[in-house]
Amino acid sequence: MPIRPSIDDTNTTLIEYQGDWQAMLGGSSRQWESSVHSTISPGASATFTFIGYQVWMWGTNPAGTGSNLLDVSIDGAAPTSLSQTSNGSAVYNVLYFNSSIMTDSLHQIVVTNRGSTDNGHTEFLLDRFEFETAADVVAYPTSTPAFSSPTGGPSSSSSSSGAGAGAAATPGPGSNPPTAHPVSKSHTGVIAGTVIGVLALLVLALAYLLWRRRRQNKLGVENPDKRMSIAVPPNRSEMLAPMPFPLTQIDSNTEPRPSRLAEKAAYHAPQASAPAPPAAAGVPLGDGASPRTGPRPVPSSTSLATSSDMHTSTRPVSSGVLDMEDNIPHVPPPSYS
Repeated sequence: MPIRPSIDDTNTTLIEYQGDWQAMLGGSSRQWESSVHSTISPGASATFTFIGYQVWMWGTNPAGTGSNLLDVSIDGAAPTSLSQTSNGSAVYNVLYFNSSIMTDSLHQIVVTNRGSTDNGHTEFLLDRFEFETAADVVAYPTSTPAFSSPTGGPSSSSSSSGAGAGAAATPGPGSNPPTAHPVSKSHTGVIAGTVIGVLALLVLALAYLLWRRRRQNKLGVENPDKRMSIAVPPNRSEMLAPMPFPLTQIDSNTEPRPSRLAEKAAYHAPQASAPAPPAAAGVPLGDGASPRTGPRPVPSSTSLATSSDMHTSTRPVSSGVLDMEDNIPHVPPPSYS
């Protein structure tokens, strides 16, 4: 969107005055910033340099009768002669000059007073300049460029007694406006907003990662079982498999113990003996005999076994048990992966 700033006559940074000018401050409230610059001296000039594509000049018609006379030149071209007539009362916000559309670049407008009291002219009262630019941010030149001085006579002239009348300046032939650098649009706000947005996203992402890591660590401390891998239970066949240590691998240096079965087999049940006949009356009893039990029977060699017999009798049983153990199929131990 175009921007159209106004430059007050008191801005001596952007407006360069040469010759006899008087600053009239504290004027009418209908004047821009309540001030004007006045001159009736021939040759007094005001130069305004701007960056844009169009320019306007506003002034005040003084009270009384008469007319002023001035020249306006754009970028060193042939000047345009202007004149405004006063009809008794002061007239404010009079449009003296408006330029045609130019390139949006560096330009310079020079206003020179040509009237004098000797010729019956009234003073020229400069109120403000206006210019228009397509830039997003208004840029002002830091120095006044050197334009060629206007040459030749006035290219056109106009006179009007009404407020707001003006003349359009047309650059004359042979003009050579200087090359100006185009105004670069400022995107500082957009760039700053983008950078801030990216930084905010990075901060949020970092905060999320830290929160997630702390949460995982906290869950791992409170429930350590959840962090352990679950082992797959063995098959039922693997659970019922025999131990991987066969009985045949018993150390040969160690004498095998007789099992409980062999020990039980070593003891034979006593053979049933015929009941002893009752002792006859008057028959003398032998040694160890008693009237109630009768004579003690003499131990038979077949009823009791000596220690050597016990040892001998246990070998066949123990050997049979070992033979049974040898017949047990050998099942290899389960493989643990």
